[in-house]
Amino acid sequence: MPRRTTRKNDVRDNNNLALRESESVEFPVAKNHPYARFQSMRRVQSVEDISQFLQLWNEIADIKREPRPQPKKVLAELIQEKVSVMRIAPANLHLPKGSVLVLNNPLNEVEVANASILGDLISRGELCLKCNILSV
Repeated sequence: MPRRTTRKNDVRDNNNLALRESESVEFPVAKNHPYARFQSMRRVQSVEDISQFLQLWNEIADIKREPRPQPKKVLAELIQEKVSVMRIAPANLHLPKGSVLVLNNPLNEVEVANASILGDLISRGELCLKCNILSV
């Protein structure tokens, strides 16, 4: 049987998180899952661990004309509740139409160079998405 080759511009390489149409993945994944190499979990221990989320929450509070959250109070609550930040960091993210990526964690960070999101990206918690190029 002939070997199947990939095209040069195929998004499914070792550094990209590229789902197939109709594929569904829920993070965090098991340690032996093919996408486990993209995820890391770190327990919240300092304000630096949640700085991106604090910035987001401050912007939301400003828009709603509400008081900004107090960093020390928020940090104490997150430490007491033993909350972790889940970070997903492949080179690129590709979610074609019909695919579903679910982030099941209170605090989620996704950092990629390019994000193409035509499918569903569901965060069951706060999400900070950092990318150079976003296509939706």
